[in-house]
Amino acid sequence: MIYRGEQVQRLAARQIGFNWSRHQEVAQRFASGLCTLYTGGGVLLQAYAGPEAFISGSSEHSIYLGEEELVVDPRHIESVIELARFPEKSDLDV
Repeated sequence: MIYRGEQVQRLAARQIGFNWSRHQEVAQRFASGLCTLYTGGGVLLQAYAGPEAFISGSSEHSIYLGEEELVVDPRHIESVIELARFPEKSDLDV
């Protein structure tokens, strides 16, 4: 399984990004943080991706940060499940 923090408005438009993690807590940090600064807030996604979906593995920098980011071709992602939503924050909430 792989995980991603995404903007609700991008998910609704079926524009899921390329960067995923094997760690749910990493994706949740993005979904509940940066993604909440956009219209609609953030959403935590879980998905399955077969070997053909992976463009690249984690870089040294990504491993150092503890993110272990994976670059995945969204066209090959299967079984996307929404695990949680996080409300939009205004500039005053930050």
